[in-house]
Amino acid sequence: MKKVFKVVVALSILLSGTVLFSQSASAAWSSWQTELFGHKARVWTDDTNYYSGAKTVDWKIEKKGSGTLYYTAGVYKKRSGGGLTDTNLVQRGYFKQSTPIKSFSVSEMRKRTGKGAYVIQIDCYTDAKKTKYIGTFESKTFYIK
Repeated sequence: MKKVFKVVVALSILLSGTVLFSQSASAAWSSWQTELFGHKARVWTDDTNYYSGAKTVDWKIEKKGSGTLYYTAGVYKKRSGGGLTDTNLVQRGYFKQSTPIKSFSVSEMRKRTGKGAYVIQIDCYTDAKKTKYIGTFESKTFYIK
Protein backbone atom coordinates (compact mmCIF):
# COMPACT_ATOMS: atom_id res chain seq x y z
CA MET A 1 0.00 0.00 0.00
CA LYS A 2 2.89 2.39 0.76
CA LYS A 3 4.36 1.80 -2.70
CA VAL A 4 1.04 2.57 -4.38
CA PHE A 5 0.68 5.75 -2.34
CA LYS A 6 4.23 6.88 -3.25
CA VAL A 7 3.60 6.21 -6.95
CA VAL A 8 0.32 8.15 -6.86
CA VAL A 9 2.00 11.11 -5.12
CA ALA A 10 4.92 11.08 -7.57
CA LEU A 11 2.59 10.97 -10.59
CA SER A 12 0.48 13.76 -9.14
CA ILE A 13 3.54 15.98 -8.75
CA LEU A 14 4.71 15.23 -12.28
CA LEU A 15 1.29 15.91 -13.81
CA SER A 16 0.75 19.16 -11.91
CA GLY A 17 4.18 20.40 -13.00
CA THR A 18 3.39 19.54 -16.61
CA VAL A 19 0.08 21.41 -16.46
CA LEU A 20 1.64 24.48 -14.84
CA PHE A 21 4.44 24.80 -17.38
CA SER A 22 2.44 23.84 -20.46
CA GLN A 23 0.13 26.84 -20.05
CA SER A 24 2.90 29.41 -20.44
CA ALA A 25 2.42 29.77 -24.21
CA SER A 26 -0.47 28.86 -26.43
CA ALA A 27 0.41 29.29 -30.08
CA ALA A 28 -2.65 29.47 -32.27
CA TRP A 29 -3.51 28.74 -35.89
CA SER A 30 -6.59 30.35 -37.34
CA SER A 31 -8.94 28.04 -39.17
CA TRP A 32 -8.40 27.55 -42.90
CA GLN A 33 -10.04 30.47 -44.68
CA THR A 34 -11.16 30.41 -48.31
CA GLU A 35 -11.12 33.59 -50.38
CA LEU A 36 -11.64 34.44 -54.05
CA PHE A 37 -10.99 31.74 -56.64
CA GLY A 38 -10.60 29.12 -53.89
CA HIS A 39 -7.40 30.44 -52.32
CA LYS A 40 -7.00 28.86 -48.86
CA ALA A 41 -4.72 30.09 -46.10
CA ARG A 42 -4.40 30.24 -42.34
CA VAL A 43 -2.50 32.51 -39.96
CA TRP A 44 -0.36 31.47 -36.96
CA THR A 45 0.57 33.55 -33.92
CA ASP A 46 3.00 32.38 -31.25
CA ASP A 47 0.62 33.07 -28.35
CA THR A 48 -2.87 34.32 -27.55
CA ASN A 49 -1.93 36.46 -24.51
CA TYR A 50 0.98 38.91 -24.34
CA TYR A 51 1.84 40.21 -20.89
CA SER A 52 4.14 43.06 -19.80
CA GLY A 53 7.37 41.14 -20.50
CA ALA A 54 6.42 40.17 -24.05
CA LYS A 55 8.52 41.78 -26.77
CA THR A 56 6.91 40.63 -30.02
CA VAL A 57 3.88 38.98 -31.55
CA ASP A 58 5.38 36.42 -33.90
CA TRP A 59 3.24 35.37 -36.86
CA LYS A 60 3.26 33.64 -40.21
CA ILE A 61 0.80 32.72 -42.94
CA GLU A 62 0.66 29.49 -44.90
CA LYS A 63 -1.45 28.57 -47.88
CA LYS A 64 -2.57 25.57 -49.87
CA GLY A 65 -1.83 25.31 -53.57
CA SER A 66 0.89 26.52 -55.86
CA GLY A 67 1.84 29.98 -57.01
CA THR A 68 3.17 33.04 -55.27
CA LEU A 69 1.06 35.41 -53.19
CA TYR A 70 2.07 38.97 -52.37
CA TYR A 71 0.85 40.39 -49.07
CA THR A 72 0.39 43.41 -46.88
CA ALA A 73 -0.04 42.46 -43.22
CA GLY A 74 -1.37 44.85 -40.60
CA VAL A 75 -2.26 44.77 -36.91
CA TYR A 76 -5.71 45.95 -35.83
CA LYS A 77 -7.23 46.47 -32.40
CA LYS A 78 -10.78 45.22 -32.00
CA ARG A 79 -13.27 47.81 -30.77
CA SER A 80 -15.74 46.80 -28.06
CA GLY A 81 -18.71 47.88 -30.19
CA GLY A 82 -17.40 46.13 -33.30
CA GLY A 83 -14.98 47.25 -35.95
CA LEU A 84 -11.23 47.64 -35.96
CA THR A 85 -8.71 50.37 -35.19
CA ASP A 86 -5.61 50.41 -37.41
CA THR A 87 -2.31 50.48 -35.49
CA ASN A 88 -0.49 51.52 -38.69
CA LEU A 89 1.99 48.68 -38.13
CA VAL A 90 2.48 47.09 -41.56
CA GLN A 91 4.70 44.47 -43.18
CA ARG A 92 4.90 43.51 -46.85
CA GLY A 93 6.34 40.59 -48.77
CA TYR A 94 5.53 37.49 -50.74
CA PHE A 95 5.51 33.73 -50.23
CA LYS A 96 4.97 30.48 -52.12
CA GLN A 97 3.99 28.10 -49.31
CA SER A 98 4.41 30.05 -46.08
CA THR A 99 6.23 33.10 -44.83
CA PRO A 100 9.12 32.79 -42.43
CA ILE A 101 8.20 33.86 -38.91
CA LYS A 102 7.61 37.63 -38.82
CA SER A 103 7.22 39.89 -35.77
CA PHE A 104 5.26 42.94 -34.65
CA SER A 105 6.34 44.89 -31.56
CA VAL A 106 4.09 44.50 -28.50
CA SER A 107 5.31 47.79 -27.00
CA GLU A 108 4.42 49.63 -30.24
CA MET A 109 0.90 48.17 -30.16
CA ARG A 110 0.47 49.26 -26.53
CA LYS A 111 1.86 52.71 -27.30
CA ARG A 112 -0.32 53.28 -30.37
CA THR A 113 -3.67 51.78 -29.32
CA GLY A 114 -3.36 50.42 -25.76
CA LYS A 115 -4.18 47.09 -24.19
CA GLY A 116 -6.95 44.91 -25.56
CA ALA A 117 -7.94 42.41 -28.24
CA TYR A 118 -6.08 42.42 -31.58
CA VAL A 119 -5.94 40.57 -34.90
CA ILE A 120 -3.48 40.46 -37.76
CA GLN A 121 -5.09 40.85 -41.17
CA ILE A 122 -3.20 39.90 -44.30
CA ASP A 123 -4.37 41.24 -47.67
CA CYS A 124 -3.18 38.94 -50.46
CA TYR A 125 -2.66 39.50 -54.18
CA THR A 126 -1.49 37.36 -57.10
CA ASP A 127 0.71 40.08 -58.60
CA ALA A 128 3.66 42.08 -57.27
CA LYS A 129 1.97 45.42 -58.07
CA LYS A 130 -0.93 44.32 -55.84
CA THR A 131 -3.67 45.03 -58.35
CA LYS A 132 -5.12 41.48 -58.37
CA TYR A 133 -6.61 41.18 -54.88
CA ILE A 134 -7.71 37.68 -53.83
CA GLY A 135 -8.77 38.30 -50.23
CA THR A 136 -7.90 38.98 -46.62
CA PHE A 137 -6.88 36.31 -44.13
CA GLU A 138 -7.14 36.93 -40.38
CA SER A 139 -5.38 35.53 -37.32
CA LYS A 140 -7.19 34.35 -34.23
CA THR A 141 -7.80 37.11 -31.71
CA PHE A 142 -4.90 37.70 -29.33
CA TYR A 143 -4.71 39.93 -26.27
CA ILE A 144 -2.19 42.59 -25.26
CA LYS A 145 -2.32 42.92 -21.47
